[in-house]
Amino acid sequence: TAADLRAAWRKRRAGRASPVLMVVTYYESGSGHGQGYEHAGGHGQGYEHAGEHGERSRSGHGQDYERGGERVPERGGERVPLHGGMRASVCGPVGEQPAVHHSLELERVERIADCALSEPNRHSAVRFLTAALPEADSPFPGLRNVGLLSTQELRYGVPKRNDWSEAVGRAAPLCVLSGMKLVEALGFEVEMLDGKAWMLTAAAEKRAVGSDAGEESPAAERRAVAVFCRDEEQFEFPSDRLAGTSPVSWGLAVADREKVNWVILTRASEIRLYAARRDTGVGRKGRAESFVEANLSLLPKAQAGYLPLLFSADALSPAGTFEVILEHSHRYAAELAKRLRERVYRETVPALSQAVADRMPPNPSREDLADAYEQVMVILFRLLFVAYAEDKDLLPYRTNGEFAERSLSRLAQVLTEARLEGRPLATSEAQSVAVSSEGRLLAGSEDEPADPREGPQVSDDRTTFHDVNSTALWDNVVQLWDAVNNGKSDWGVPAYNGGMFSSKRSVSPAGAAVAKMRLTDAEFAPALSALLIDKGREGLGPIDFRELSARDFGTIYEGLLESSLSLATGDLTLDTKGTYVPVKRGDEVEVPDGKVYLHNRSGVRKETGTYFTKPFAVEHLLDHALEPALDEHLKRLDELREADDEAALAEAFFDFRCADISMGSGHFLVAALDRIEARLSAWLTLNPLGAVTAELERLHLNAYEALGDLGSGVEIEFSSLLRRQVARHCIYGVDS
Repeated sequence: TAADLRAAWRKRRAGRASPVLMVVTYYESGSGHGQGYEHAGGHGQGYEHAGEHGERSRSGHGQDYERGGERVPERGGERVPLHGGMRASVCGPVGEQPAVHHSLELERVERIADCALSEPNRHSAVRFLTAALPEADSPFPGLRNVGLLSTQELRYGVPKRNDWSEAVGRAAPLCVLSGMKLVEALGFEVEMLDGKAWMLTAAAEKRAVGSDAGEESPAAERRAVAVFCRDEEQFEFPSDRLAGTSPVSWGLAVADREKVNWVILTRASEIRLYAARRDTGVGRKGRAESFVEANLSLLPKAQAGYLPLLFSADALSPAGTFEVILEHSHRYAAELAKRLRERVYRETVPALSQAVADRMPPNPSREDLADAYEQVMVILFRLLFVAYAEDKDLLPYRTNGEFAERSLSRLAQVLTEARLEGRPLATSEAQSVAVSSEGRLLAGSEDEPADPREGPQVSDDRTTFHDVNSTALWDNVVQLWDAVNNGKSDWGVPAYNGGMFSSKRSVSPAGAAVAKMRLTDAEFAPALSALLIDKGREGLGPIDFRELSARDFGTIYEGLLESSLSLATGDLTLDTKGTYVPVKRGDEVEVPDGKVYLHNRSGVRKETGTYFTKPFAVEHLLDHALEPALDEHLKRLDELREADDEAALAEAFFDFRCADISMGSGHFLVAALDRIEARLSAWLTLNPLGAVTAELERLHLNAYEALGDLGSGVEIEFSSLLRRQVARHCIYGVDS
């Protein structure tokens, strides 16, 4: 069980600071269950990365290692797997409650462990393992997508392409390459720019243009800027070689200067792609936090087609495969966001509204209903915040076992199983979402989701009767909210400031009212199911909130701003315009007498969200109002730099203001933040400013000090800190 594995892990670690990855192997059929995997001494004790400078606890490279008493030889530096149907459970590498992953392919675990042991120090190894282990049971191990493409499109759409088999064949000889040789094999010609970055052009096009026109056309051929990192450099961490900036910040700044759309970074067997152009990616935050990465040491040969389809010169052409995959990703994300909005308006909010209204005195006043609606909004957006934060790794769903077993992501899995089996949620399941104590379905190791087209009929939670006496689901979620509000170190959660999760009446009257509630499973399960589970083209399963952006949640918020609750004083139906009207003979009753219902100011049922400011209008304002003002601001910084007035330059750096006096959900301000941060980050990277860099370093240090032991494996990119400072100094919003 997870508890047994953690106990053994703590014993093996013995209180030392060294990260330990414990691997226990077993035969899936049951024979030999618990058979250990010896690779550091001690039966089943696993891998250890104890040295500061990359020392390994194994006896040395090129030697045999033991597995369950067998000697497993190495051949030419390659291990010869003798798996025989064996699976692995993994615990570690750090934390008071390390994550546990069950039923993993042993070969994948071996590859991950080898990569970790090849890292130059234990900190790098922990960062690698923290990112790699949660993806160990991924359908495409070795491919990591963070906000740039749709994971659903990568999983289901890309392998169905007509050129997939060809791409797999093309990739086979590339997977042993790295750095510049890999980039050249992907169809690029490489030209040094400044000794720190290289320009990548499409080799075939360059020759064709030169032969036809007698001269090159750089604007037509230049695909990307590349930074080739040394093994000891991390993509997101400052490097002395790059004037104290990170490789990603340097690459993006040079790409802006050279006016190219893409940045490619390589390090050892890793290759990573960023978009330098703005507004690219389905769930992106800042440019430096949105990327797709392939680790060629982990990517199976059968999945290697992703390499040329995403990273090659052909892929990054204006009409290349990456652009096609990106367009399909946007389409999927838009469909997902629309389905989520519809369920929020038609299922989640009505279910929560009725549950809250049932706790009000009889005959509630308009003010009572307004208060109830505020309480519903608090519940809804707390749930959305936690679900989004888990999938975006802002909460430790993938790294802390105790949190994972109580997470909304885990709860979504349990609710999905119940719906696929056409049954209500069992009280025992609701009381202990952490069914992992029986060794089933741990975080990061869920089974492939069943396809309802081939299995039992899918239950609709609106007609599935959950326990009317149990409040276990609500109690579990309240624990999550309390952990976010107050912090919970054994769950790996630091305290978040802000008022969304506060139960103090002086901070949030609605939050204080919610703190006194206990919704039953019968009331809460349908609302949760509608919010956390989606039925798309590939069947029923938990929503991957990484596919959604802040704008999608803003759209939900804006749609709800114009809505309110009313109490039906008689049976209501809908007319042809969607307006609630009294029932006539033969009409279908939509809202029974005495029930609450959600509607807009005209009495129309809430169906879809509406932007107060349309996206094209936001972009127009940014292009024609913000960008010219930013040009002037950067011109002023250049003048102060040329005058060698560093004190005035430091004072002027954040002296830029952008305000929206009718901000709504903040669509305009979020987009403005993206652009301001990108421009200031690029300027600062190429023109280091001591006072600003020192302030970012102070924030960086303070963040890790505040996290304490929770900071192990956490990556805090300096561009993220700069983004925070831009939001703090430059962005202002007002709304009623």
